[in-house]
Amino acid sequence: MPEKSPFPTNKWLAARVTAAAGIIILFITTDNWDDEEWIATVTLISEALVSYLVPNDSAPGGVKPKQP
Repeated sequence: MPEKSPFPTNKWLAARVTAAAGIIILFITTDNWDDEEWIATVTLISEALVSYLVPNDSAPGGVKPKQP
């Protein structure tokens, strides 16, 4: 069985860029860093950690292991 790469996938990185853009847009539209921006930032960080730590094959319908 091949070793799992410690690096995130391109899909994971693309989702983080999209979420970070949402936080930046929120900051631009409110003109200051308030509770909403902190909540969005904490949510982004916690979601990123959870989605990185849980392997794809742990989810129903996730990636199936390769058969030899």
